[in-house]
Amino acid sequence: MPSKALVRFFGRRPEMKIRDDGKERAQPFRTSHKKTSSFHGFSREPVCEKLDGGMWTTRQGLIRLIVLLGAFPFVGAGCVRESGPQASPLPPGGIYRSDDGGITFFQKVLLADGGNLSAVRPRHVESARVAPDTLYLAADEGLFRTTSAGDRWERLAIPAGEVHGVSVHPRNPRILLAAGAAPAPNQRGKIWKSLDAGETWAEVFTAPTATVEVGALVRRRREVRAMVTVVAHDARSPEVVYAGTSTGALLVSTDGGIHWQTRRSFQQGITGLKVSPAAGALLLIRLTDGSLVRSSDGGTSGDLVRLGRTRDQRERDDPGLLPVGFGEPRDPAHAVLFLKPVEGRTPMLVGTQSALYRSDDDGDTWTKLKLPSSGTVRTPVVSIAQSPNGTLWAASGSVLFSSTDDGNTWRALDTPLRASLRFVVADPVHANRLYLVFRR
Repeated sequence: MPSKALVRFFGRRPEMKIRDDGKERAQPFRTSHKKTSSFHGFSREPVCEKLDGGMWTTRQGLIRLIVLLGAFPFVGAGCVRESGPQASPLPPGGIYRSDDGGITFFQKVLLADGGNLSAVRPRHVESARVAPDTLYLAADEGLFRTTSAGDRWERLAIPAGEVHGVSVHPRNPRILLAAGAAPAPNQRGKIWKSLDAGETWAEVFTAPTATVEVGALVRRRREVRAMVTVVAHDARSPEVVYAGTSTGALLVSTDGGIHWQTRRSFQQGITGLKVSPAAGALLLIRLTDGSLVRSSDGGTSGDLVRLGRTRDQRERDDPGLLPVGFGEPRDPAHAVLFLKPVEGRTPMLVGTQSALYRSDDDGDTWTKLKLPSSGTVRTPVVSIAQSPNGTLWAASGSVLFSSTDDGNTWRALDTPLRASLRFVVADPVHANRLYLVFRR
């Protein structure tokens, strides 16, 4: 009689039955199939069936193979146990984080409610300099926050249909301003303010309708709803806040976002706005066609940025003010970044449709930087960042570039996806931590 241990792992020897001719023949084991639920629906898998002999068994060849391979955890009483539902891997996309300076990246898209951000349509990413590991992601789907460097995200209950931008108070991380549009059918441009890190929100501005000219051959005027596309604090004077609308209004608040006034209007919508961390009145404003406007007085006046202009050309140019309307630029700007101040001046980087430019004199003159290229057509430089140790990052297509010598030389790094990057974000505290956000 076989030992109980052998019976337990190998199953009972098939019962023998006497044939009519007096010879023994084996009574075969029975294996049944049963529909079992899985993550993707239903699948047919063999399950154990109790026989008259009192043993639980299944296909003996499979069981013996598993036992011989030492897979004891998967075998119980001579039977392969049914496993529970298995979660499928997350789809690629969304946010990725590197903790080793861009060498390796890990997907960071899990939501606290069980969802994920792999298919998010990002508009803006903002890091809280005075709150380590805290980021905000503004997207068409709403506003999201992580306080664990992306390990877990949560959706904030902002009363918006879509969120285009968010700004964190430079000294108090609990104070936020968000720009976007109300839910349908209203869809009016709005600015909201929060005093508790996004738990509750109060509406502080509603964009009025604007009258614009439309039509290629026959020009006519019509009213449109303005979206608030961007909002940004002045780092040196946090009570001063700037915002821009899709109809070209440059808004300014001097009381932390409670009251707003239009400081200037452009004939094109405002799609980007950066405030110098060293000189708050110095602004770079990006318009719909990619034109870039520089203002040194908080938006009251401004001039068109001429990328690639040398010092000799600057001295020959008539400075003048920006005209009310102007043509589409040859090399539209996609990304703007103020670097760390150097000797009282603020270096700038501008990524365009075909190149990357740097200015070390507040935007008076510009130098074209050389990025590695693998072909004759270069994809736009869509995002730029600077780490606390001075490392520069530039995102172009699916390629990430880095420079450790102020942009004089660059090297290309692999990214986790062959998809287009939307943002590269350098952690304001951890020098080797980096975030990549991909387009949907």
